Amino acid sequence: RVTLRSQLAEQSSTLLDQHPRIRELKAQVYALDSQIRGEADKIVHTVENDARIAGGRIETTSAAIEQLKKQISGLSGQDVQLRALEREAKAQRDLLESYLAKYREASARDSLDATPSDVRVISRAIASNVPAFPKKIPIILIATLVTMFLAMSLVVTGDLLRAGEPAAVARKPVRPSRPQRSIGFSLFKLLRPRARSAAPAVEPAMAATPASEPAPKAAGVPVGNLALALRRIGEAGRRITVVGVARNVGTTYTALGLSRALVQQGARVVLVDLALESSNLAVLSTDPDTPGIADLVRGSASFGQIVTRDRFSRVHLVAAGRLEGMDASMLSSARLAMTLEALARTYDHVIVDGGAVTETIAPCLAKLTPRAVLVATELEHPATQAARDRLIAAGFIEVTVMLGSPGEAQGRRPAAA
Repeated sequence: RVTLRSQLAEQSSTLLDQHPRIRELKAQVYALDSQIRGEADKIVHTVENDARIAGGRIETTSAAIEQLKKQISGLSGQDVQLRALEREAKAQRDLLESYLAKYREASARDSLDATPSDVRVISRAIASNVPAFPKKIPIILIATLVTMFLAMSLVVTGDLLRAGEPAAVARKPVRPSRPQRSIGFSLFKLLRPRARSAAPAVEPAMAATPASEPAPKAAGVPVGNLALALRRIGEAGRRITVVGVARNVGTTYTALGLSRALVQQGARVVLVDLALESSNLAVLSTDPDTPGIADLVRGSASFGQIVTRDRFSRVHLVAAGRLEGMDASMLSSARLAMTLEALARTYDHVIVDGGAVTETIAPCLAKLTPRAVLVATELEHPATQAARDRLIAAGFIEVTVMLGSPGEAQGRRPAAA
């Protein structure tokens, strides 16, 4: 606009008002003034609208302020009422305390023994950071003690006899269960075919035995056949008692030969000497002075102290031990039954040397082992048949008769009957 005004003033000095240039400049100035007025009107309208909006906000804020003033005034009244109620409650509390004090004084006057309580606040209770339960250290200690007790119980139970005679001996003796008579697994059926096939053959000459190793007189092919038969019948042939018709018929040699034959077939075998009248198994042991089964029953030896080794094989031996003061009643001991049961769980076969069979020891041995091997010098002798019938009547489910050799003479080949 200023530029147009300057141009108009410059042209007006030389040109008249009706000159086209002057008229053009005036028209441009007029148009520019109109545009300026229009923009000014728009700005004015905008400012007026903003003013109206601000006025409305002012009115709303004023109304809110008035409402807050009313609320504050109401709260002031409520505060006054609250303070009044607090004063009244304090007065009532003081009145109650005075009444209680008078009641306690009256009670003290009525009863000389009644003493007013003296309560004082020593300290404020504070929540502990340590949990009251569970207590980790006591629980760990209890679990450790229980574990140790269980472990000790298992060790004592497995060892069986380390702590001396248990209190349970006074009860009814524990008798090992005897297997039922098996028809399908008979030692006679297993041995008879081999005996028949070996009967026509010429008896082979015995091999020379070193002087340092006493060869059992009952050793030979039939002993191996019997060992094979015991292996074949499995569980029913794990416990065997070897007894003789009389003394000095080779019972110990037969039991030792059977044990060595089982060991040669890969079995773990223990030979127990229960020949109370003629116990001579200790001389074959690697430690002849070791305690025996009698010491174990008496309680003077532990389970691990009585087991030794055969000097000439891998057979484990349990000697008779010191038999002073022991008789046939030892065979009925619950400790002996527990010992044989533990040995049966440890070894594949338990062979018992029972010595000469009698009316007294036969029932006791039948309770310990289900099968028996009867050693005799003659198969058809009446004493042999009577001894076999006596063993069957005592409770043995099967009795195998084998030929032995009396004393130290050269033994003939045992055979199964």
